Amino acid sequence: MPPVAVANAGMNAQFESIKLENEQLRREARIQRLKLSECAKDIVSFCEKESKVDPLIMKVPASANPFIVRGPACSLI
Repeated sequence: MPPVAVANAGMNAQFESIKLENEQLRREARIQRLKLSECAKDIVSFCEKESKVDPLIMKVPASANPFIVRGPACSLI
């Protein structure tokens, strides 16, 4: 290939890369966004609502805890 053709091929590849990036940025710019304050309120209300049943916050009763070892802890066969 002549040097001019190689340079044009490189420029075309760079142009295509820039064109794809531009299209992606346009798609991202069209995405509908929510305000952070609205999202924070939703998260807080969800956490408050779910805290009553969240096992990480409320202690799990021993009778319902599947991780408590019942019987001998270790047995050899």
